[in-house]
Amino acid sequence: MAFMRAEVSKAKELFLVSDDIEDPVFCRYNGIDLPCGYYDDKVFNEDNMTPREFDEYNAVYKVLRKFPRMKRFEIVSMYYGRLTAPGYMDCTEYVLGDTIAEVAQALLDMYYDTDGMDDDEKEDEEMLMRIVENAWCV
Repeated sequence: MAFMRAEVSKAKELFLVSDDIEDPVFCRYNGIDLPCGYYDDKVFNEDNMTPREFDEYNAVYKVLRKFPRMKRFEIVSMYYGRLTAPGYMDCTEYVLGDTIAEVAQALLDMYYDTDGMDDDEKEDEEMLMRIVENAWCV
């Protein structure tokens, strides 16, 4: 992963997660505008809906149509991390966590070992280790 650089969010973002799809989906980049919570195709009674419930109903079905294999999903607010290739669209899938330190540790566990790392990888590893070590002040 020599050309990939570590990226860790400074704030929580909304993600769609589901057992029916493999990877988390960044809501903001995919036009998903739902609050945190669990959703499926049976959460609404179409009779006597308020306008707000109708809007949410439409948003849920828009998501279910976008991901036809998915039957239920959850919108979560989480920190994220991944490896990206600066100047390119290449990146790994998102790693989610409740804390920045949790995300940094997951990236370390998944992508970094001490054998054969280049200078950029060593720099990223050090940055991630500082996040984990200084988690109490984040």
